[in-house]
This record gives sequence, structure tokens and C-alpha cells, in this order.
Amino acid sequence: MRLLKKTLIAVGILVLLKVILILLDKYSPHSILFHRNLITSLQLFCFGWLVLGLIMGLIFRHDPRRANRVTWIVLLVMVAVLEGLFFYWMRNPSKIPSSLFASFKEYYIHHHRNIVQVERNCSEYDSAFFYRLRANNSCVFSNIEFSNTIQTNSRGLRDDEASLAQPNIICIGDSYTMGWGVQQDETYPARLEKLTGQKVLNAGMSSFGTIRELRQFAQLDTSNCRWVVLQYCDNDMQEVKPYLDSGYRLQTSNAAAYDTLVRRSEWNHGYYPGKTFFTVGMFRIKESIKKFTRKGTPEYAVQLGAGQQVTMPESAKLFAETLRQSAPLFTNRSLIVLYAFEGGRKDTVFTRHLQQLLATSPYKEAFTNPVYIVNASTLLTTNDNYLLDDHYRASGHEKIAAAIAAIIRGR
Repeated sequence: MRLLKKTLIAVGILVLLKVILILLDKYSPHSILFHRNLITSLQLFCFGWLVLGLIMGLIFRHDPRRANRVTWIVLLVMVAVLEGLFFYWMRNPSKIPSSLFASFKEYYIHHHRNIVQVERNCSEYDSAFFYRLRANNSCVFSNIEFSNTIQTNSRGLRDDEASLAQPNIICIGDSYTMGWGVQQDETYPARLEKLTGQKVLNAGMSSFGTIRELRQFAQLDTSNCRWVVLQYCDNDMQEVKPYLDSGYRLQTSNAAAYDTLVRRSEWNHGYYPGKTFFTVGMFRIKESIKKFTRKGTPEYAVQLGAGQQVTMPESAKLFAETLRQSAPLFTNRSLIVLYAFEGGRKDTVFTRHLQQLLATSPYKEAFTNPVYIVNASTLLTTNDNYLLDDHYRASGHEKIAAAIAAIIRGR
């Protein structure tokens, strides 16, 4: 009878937590990432209390008070010890057990790391691009595996003021081009300038997709530009496909939406006892479930959200179409497409299909000069990537710069 009562109490608490979650979702949208994670942790704690309580109830069946005391002591000590251990592993990624590494990476990316485009001291709202780095600014951007200073010019680009005037080479892209995780002089655009002796402008901005990158390029001084490095990442499809589907219209959100994004990020960094252990544990449980439900696909697919996805050949076709539509920007200029992949997977499907498309009509007629492709996913090794963060170390930027410089010298 006592076991049934304990079960009913646990079920009642779980139902109450679900109701609280619904109310928080409705009335506290800014904290949605934080409170959903917190409620899930409380649900896991409640479930652990039930299981441990049932076990102790059987062991101390003739002394229910002792069973309750032991349950609470064991549960709290266990959570405290595991939270301490998981917190240590989080701060020392090389110590994380291989069986838990994927779960820690998910936790780091979704609930722990700082994101530069929503850091108030580094970035701000922009009506044309949704956000950009603050102009003429210096800020420190840090995460577990790095701490770097970001300095910007008058256009809010991570480069000096002199590079804005008649650059010979312009690099456009997202965080990989901007140089997330490396110092200013370690970015591949900065290293490319050293290797070629030509003026290079770093026009990368974290989280920009291909469309915003090209629009930013169109606003720059291109009077002396002879080479364009366009860095592409798989998640660019989240911007490219809606753009093409809507008849070449770029949808950007307002200042209120940006403020919500910033505040959600700030809330998401909030800590509560047991956060690391429970959240990593939750991701580990989800991974185990996926192993039994995953049907498997012959090739990687890009997730677009809301259950939508595109295959790598489809994304290559959409990207090629975007390049064709923007071909006038590359008239009398040579284009280098840098394929950057987040996650370390070696990919040749996208680059192979893109190369084939650009060699056929109507794409080959759109460009006056050859289009070159640099595949960072096969160029770099695991040592060139951070462990938890899905960005490149300085060594990765150096290799990319060398590969691009070789193309420019060869031409």
C-alpha cells in the first residue's frame, strides 16, 4: 500500500510539473529554453526518487521512515557527486568518457556555450541582416575551449579599417570565416593575406547564411576585388531554401525578435543544481532511444526544422541555383567555394555534386571564370577541430588559408 501511495505521489508531481511547463511556455517565453530544461530535470529527479524509494521501501519494508530518510540521503548525495563529476568533465573535455561524449557535446551546444551574435557586448540588431557585430568595437568572446578578442571596423566586420578600401580578396561566410574560436590574426582570411601578400577583407559573420553573405558582399567596395571566397556550411540551407521557395525574398525578423533571442540565450545560461548531470543524462537517454528507432539513411540529410530535410545532392542543387542567380556579382572575378562542415564528418557528396552541376548548363555559362572548391571536411583532421565546439582551431584556419593561397598562386 505504501508503494502504491509513493507511486501516486510521483505521478501527481509529474502531472503538476507538466501543468507548470504549459503555463511557463505561455507566460514566460523568454525563459523557454531554461525552464523546459529545468522542468525536465525535475521530472527526472522525481522519477529517480520514485525508483529509489520503491527499492528502499522493499529493503526497509518494516521501517518506512528509515526508508524515506535513506532514499533522500542516497538520492541527494548521488546527484551531488554526479553533478560534480559531470561539471568537472565539462570543464575538461579531454577527460569525458567516449560513451558520454556525444551527449556532452549536445549539452554544450544547446545549453552551455556563448553565441557571439547574441552577446550584447559583441553584437547588435540590424534591420537588413537581423544582427551584426558592433561597429568599431572590441569585445572578448569566450567558451570552455577558447577566449578571443574580436575587434571590428566601421562596418562591423572583424578586420581593420584599411581592409575595407579596395581589397583584392574578399572572404564571405559565417562563423568559420569570422573566426569563431581563434584570434584575429589566426583566421583564415588573415592568414591568406600573409600568404598571398594581397589585401584581404574578412566579411564573415556568425550564423549568416549564403543569401545574407552575398547581400553583404554587394554592399562592399569591390572595385579592386578579383577573388571571392564564399564559405558554405550545411545549415545555410535553412536560409537558402526558404529564399528560393519564396521567389528570392529574404525574410528577416524585427528588433523585438532579436531581443527575444538575446534574452532566451541569457536565460539558457542560468544554472541550477544538477543541471549538467540531468541534461547530459537526458541527451544520453534520447541517444539510446534513437538507436532502436533509427531506420538509417544512405547519405547525410540537412535538417531544416519542422520535420523538413534535404539530401546533400538536393542542397548542392539549391546552392548552385543561388550562385547562378548571383552570378553578376562574380563578373570578372574568380570564385572559390569553401565547404566547411560542423561536426567533423568527412563529406564528398555535396562537393562532388556541386562540381558536377557547375560543369553543366545552365550553371557553367553563368560564370566568366572557373569556380574552385575547397573541401575543409577532407582537408582537416580531428586535431584541427575543438573537442566540444564545432569550430576550427588555428591549425585548421592555417590549412584552409594554404589551400586557398595555392589556388590563387596557381591561377
